[in-house]
Amino acid sequence: MHSGISLPFDNNPPTSAPTNLVGYVSPDGNGIELSWTADANASTYNVYRSQIESTDRTALDPIAFVAKGTQFTDSDVEIARLFYYSVVSVDSAGNEGSNGLNSLAIALMDNAGGVLSTGSGIKLEFGSDAVSEHTQYKVSVAVNEISNEGLPVLSSSELLGSAWSVEIVSQLGSSIEILNKPVTLTSTLPVGSGGLVRIQELDWDSWRELE
Repeated sequence: MHSGISLPFDNNPPTSAPTNLVGYVSPDGNGIELSWTADANASTYNVYRSQIESTDRTALDPIAFVAKGTQFTDSDVEIARLFYYSVVSVDSAGNEGSNGLNSLAIALMDNAGGVLSTGSGIKLEFGSDAVSEHTQYKVSVAVNEISNEGLPVLSSSELLGSAWSVEIVSQLGSSIEILNKPVTLTSTLPVGSGGLVRIQELDWDSWRELE
């Protein structure tokens, strides 16, 4: 008579996810450095990258498996192309969790210029020499929607859910507020706007309507 051995099998994915995913141009200008806040339920992390905005990862393979730490540098980046990154927790049994709201849209840009377009209708046009007077200089450009939580109250309900941030960072790691030449930002009209659009700029702790 043989006695069987019962082994536990874990097929439950992590219910939590990494948070605070951010990305910047690497110091050498040749990649995007990603970092995030650790998930206590994660053993390792999978890093995903896509050229379109989507929460469906079924058609994607991870571009990296991060076994230690909470950082990854993507050096296989095409200049002037917007990429969408997400980081997913993986437990000790190899089960992959959800990325939740953990997503980042970011691109590298140099002095050749280019056009960055999001799936939500935001477009940034960089002309030649717009980035810097230094020809070899590169910056990272992150274009992401901002949650209403924590923002000053908007004066018009039509503006709710329409706040976006554009962050441009140099190879030195500092935010750039003034570029070498102007950059054009355009957006599709929100549904129901009737053709009337008011643009608000966040000025410290209040909104200011732009002329």
